Amino acid sequence: MLTICFVLKGVIQRPNPPPRRARLRRPHIHYTHNFNPEFWEVLSAAFIWDEIADAEELEYVFVGSFAARLNAINNDFIVHDLEILVAPAVLANYHERLTDIMHRNPNRMAITRSDRGLNRHIIVTDEYAGRGIAVQFFATGTPEFPDQLVAPRDSHFRTLETIDMVETYRFQDAADQYQLRPLPILRFHLLLHQRLTRFDTNSTDQDIAARNYRDIEDVVVFLQCTSNPNFGDSPLPPAMANSLLNNVRAWIRYAGISNHPTTPEELQMWRNLGVALTDADFWAQYYY
Repeated sequence: MLTICFVLKGVIQRPNPPPRRARLRRPHIHYTHNFNPEFWEVLSAAFIWDEIADAEELEYVFVGSFAARLNAINNDFIVHDLEILVAPAVLANYHERLTDIMHRNPNRMAITRSDRGLNRHIIVTDEYAGRGIAVQFFATGTPEFPDQLVAPRDSHFRTLETIDMVETYRFQDAADQYQLRPLPILRFHLLLHQRLTRFDTNSTDQDIAARNYRDIEDVVVFLQCTSNPNFGDSPLPPAMANSLLNNVRAWIRYAGISNHPTTPEELQMWRNLGVALTDADFWAQYYY
């Protein structure tokens, strides 16, 4: 998040945070997030968030592992949280708009406490236990998500300013035993771009190392979906394909070392997307 500093008479001053709000009255003083939820719990949280966003007239899309799991053929990997992409204004001024939304939905949204100071928004899925699904919010206009949100043509979020622009997300039906609900999902080539852009094998941070491993399943799903001609997300724009080449090479080596070797069919998928991989790039996963 960008912090703007002002210099006044040699002293650096930062914008004041929003005033402290009155404590919400809730059944629990402290809430926790579910570290290893079942997918039906994550899906339930997604439905709750979608209902909240609909009432708030808030444009957003789901990204990350939740989007991957919705489209996975072998859908047995764990989704630890919801990842949600919004316009930068939603996260401005210390996430003020999100805090407003939470205060209007005190029994459905909460913030957890953390010993490391990493307090997290959660969608409350178990009010009795005071527990919910963690949520990560991302803003457009960043290296991972450079494109603004452009709604499908049949969406009321489509504006005159974006009428001639290519949509960046689509609605996908998701269902549990109680309801069927269309959820906004970022287009697959943009999801693939994000996971590869943040991929970092050089980091010594344990959290990033764990994230690299979790992202393997996501990349495989997004590769398959981007390659599916029914979605119209391929090939990649040439500039995107060229910028991702070294990331894809590193990812293939890393996934191979992690017992997720790239198949010849997947190698051809990368090539069909416009990523100029060689046979040497493929065999490099077996020599480390």
